[in-house]
Amino acid sequence: MGSIISLFFLLLFSSSPMDRTSDVKAENTPVERIIGMPFHEVQATFPNYVFAETEASSYGLCGGGTGYEVSRNDTTLFFFWEHWNYSTVGGIILLSPEFTVDNKIHVDMRLSELLREFPSTESILNFDGKERIYLPELNCYINFDTDEDNRIAEYSVMENGESEFVRYIDKNAEISSIMIKAKD
Repeated sequence: MGSIISLFFLLLFSSSPMDRTSDVKAENTPVERIIGMPFHEVQATFPNYVFAETEASSYGLCGGGTGYEVSRNDTTLFFFWEHWNYSTVGGIILLSPEFTVDNKIHVDMRLSELLREFPSTESILNFDGKERIYLPELNCYINFDTDEDNRIAEYSVMENGESEFVRYIDKNAEISSIMIKAKD
């Protein structure tokens, strides 16, 4: 039995990076699998897409640096950036319903649908005034394009000035983007 397990791990970890991407193509792979890939593997995974270097700050990422918008047919589908300590993808922001997380969550999905899958989630009022939901099971942030006049939830203000979730008020709101970061 031990030799079978050893053989399995040998085959699993002995393939070259290009071998790993040969079965990873955009049309049939959850896009979050690019996290941890070197840039050339991402390009091999999405061979018919356009990669445009873009400032990470344009996607609300602080700390500077650049990333890449990935487009097809003049539509930006997602943005990714390199991990600050490695030369691999450190995170991704999905911008199109074309890609899903865990084969079920996607941009333009209604909050009510998300709550059917994850009923105990609570939204967070971010420091920039935007609302998001963190799903620790999937290590992703579900973002909603909201402002003071257009909230998905009601919040109370605690003594320390931070907002605390009370209840959802707009379950028809649609997901605007999904951010997945590498686990450090």
